[in-house]
Amino acid sequence: MRERGQADKLLILLLTSLFILNLLNGLFMEILSDEAYYKLYGEHLDWGYFDHPPLTGLLVFLSGLLFKGELGVRFMTILMQPFTIWFIWLTVRSSYTTKKDALMFFIFSCSFVMLSAYGFITTPDAPLLFFTALFLLFYKKFITNNKLRDALMIGVCMAGMAYSKYHAFIIIGLVVLSNIKLLKQTKFWIGILMAITLYLPHIIWQISMGFPTFQFHLVSRTARFKITYLLEYWPNQLAVFNPFTLFAIFYAIFKFSFKDQFEKTAVTIVMGMLLFFWAMGFKQHVEPHWTVAASLPALIILYEKSKNSIFLRRFTKRFILPSLGLIFIARIVLVTNLLPEHLGFNGKKASYMAAGDIAGDLPAVYSGSFQNASLYHFFTGKQSFVLSSVTRRKTQFDWWQLEREYQNEPVVIFNENMPGHKNITIHGKSIAAYKTNNFQSVSRMNIDFSLANNNFLVNDTITLNFTIHNPYMVDIDFNHSEFPVTLSAVYYRFKKTYIHPCRLINPIDIIKAGDSVSGILTTVIPKLNDVDYKFALSLTIPFNTGFNSNFVPIKIN
Repeated sequence: MRERGQADKLLILLLTSLFILNLLNGLFMEILSDEAYYKLYGEHLDWGYFDHPPLTGLLVFLSGLLFKGELGVRFMTILMQPFTIWFIWLTVRSSYTTKKDALMFFIFSCSFVMLSAYGFITTPDAPLLFFTALFLLFYKKFITNNKLRDALMIGVCMAGMAYSKYHAFIIIGLVVLSNIKLLKQTKFWIGILMAITLYLPHIIWQISMGFPTFQFHLVSRTARFKITYLLEYWPNQLAVFNPFTLFAIFYAIFKFSFKDQFEKTAVTIVMGMLLFFWAMGFKQHVEPHWTVAASLPALIILYEKSKNSIFLRRFTKRFILPSLGLIFIARIVLVTNLLPEHLGFNGKKASYMAAGDIAGDLPAVYSGSFQNASLYHFFTGKQSFVLSSVTRRKTQFDWWQLEREYQNEPVVIFNENMPGHKNITIHGKSIAAYKTNNFQSVSRMNIDFSLANNNFLVNDTITLNFTIHNPYMVDIDFNHSEFPVTLSAVYYRFKKTYIHPCRLINPIDIIKAGDSVSGILTTVIPKLNDVDYKFALSLTIPFNTGFNSNFVPIKIN
């Protein structure tokens, strides 16, 4: 016990040092675009968001109560990581644990590249890692002691995981798959009931909003199969886990047997997540970091098997330990201006501050990219919003609908496709800007239409009925001098969008506030590369083509 106490003290000292290092990285590394987006989450707290569950927004909000700037987004993430690693330590340590064991454990934990990165970069993965570590701790206690208290804590952790990121359901499913006997235990079901109860506000939010997050993740992200999606997966995982650490993980998994139920669960999570997301590569590009939660059970496997493996200990000393130096160098580079600006790690502030000087007190308008509007707001503190485009995707801005407040008001549009824009050079940055005193947006207009059939030939001229509803509090002028509105046909397939013109039988002049207008249009079916498409109608202003109708499946032969 005395040795374990010394091991605990050593690890606490090491984790404190890691916390300080993460604090420095978080303070001096320029904010990333996704983090700026989550900053807006923190300013608009809700039970859910278009892209993610709500916990990231709450953490950013709490960070903002304590700090400004980058730490105002990252502090809670920085604070959570030492506890994440400590929870795993509590899971694996024993009465015979020594200081040497603690050092080995710390080396392993620091060798996971993305696990290290999420110690100072705020994403939904950071709280997912925190609650996954806590979940594994109480899961081990539960299968050992079968106590109701531990089952309830499992429920709390499952809710925390699910409030962080939907990948939580994959982890929970893999845990149950590895230990089917859990489903026969009443106490485990009580834990599940606890999780559902705590998660109920988010479930209600999803139902009330029409399940937008699930539509986005399970439907909108589907893409055409590309062999590169499968081929790039494992090289990307080398970057996530560290090539040497990943080799050691696979060596431990395939070299040793796992008779203990907890270790079986750890192996199932690691292999299950890696194979699950590799299989996802058949339908879409898989972001490398989606597997980062597997780092925690992998850490458990490495630590447990290294205690009795001369090879793993030697491999760690010769390869994994030196790799920490490379990770440390990478941390230093991230707080400098050495990386090319197009990678997004530095050089953004000057551009957005320049844009802020151009806009003055007027709100900034962007098209398509939530990153631009988010970064502008972060660096300048001024109002900005984005009009989602069918060539990109919807975002949380479609729920906030900030542009409603600025109809017929002065704004500055930062978009080179806006006719009449000027390229203004300020502080060495050339920026395309257009100032208007009478802004008009049609992003919230709704179009209903019906097709007589869903099968067409190339060059067919189709005629269809449509109805456009104006939900704004102002009239929409289709012949606006700066923002005229046209109808377009949209063809969508696997993240590729084709926009083609429509012809109105009877031109539309003005749609009064709250009114609807019905009409007839014709459009010619274009020659495209495939057969199956999703068809929609969209309203286009000079710099944006919006989401205005539902998509319906069609075939073009």
